[in-house]
Amino acid sequence: MVASKERRASILHLHLAGCSAKTISKQLQIPLKTVYNNVNRYKATGTMEDKPRKGRPKSATTKKIVKIVREKIRRNPRRSERKMAFEVGISARSVGRIVTSHLRLRSHKIRKVLEKDNQRSEKTEEKRSGRRQPPS
Repeated sequence: MVASKERRASILHLHLAGCSAKTISKQLQIPLKTVYNNVNRYKATGTMEDKPRKGRPKSATTKKIVKIVREKIRRNPRRSERKMAFEVGISARSVGRIVTSHLRLRSHKIRKVLEKDNQRSEKTEEKRSGRRQPPS
């Protein structure tokens, strides 16, 4: 399949050469409606270029920033998203989006396991006395 810009250029070239829409359609093996749409677009705008897209341009998820985040994760996978965000200069939420959607990774928060009171008191006693007790 020919790319749309190349197809549009060939339609315009044949149209300016004086070929009819039906001839262009048969020669390029494309629908007649496509030929009419492209010719009308050229007549209206004077160009075959695409119109600029609507919406706000990406600022935080540029290829450069995604590459920086990927490199930071490669160097230290245990680094938090908050710290990476601070170092890169973007929000932690943007780093999270980059990690999940662009790098297809999943992040997690490291949690400490709760200890029972008797385990905690045994550890403090060990630290105070300077010796370890054998496990019971």
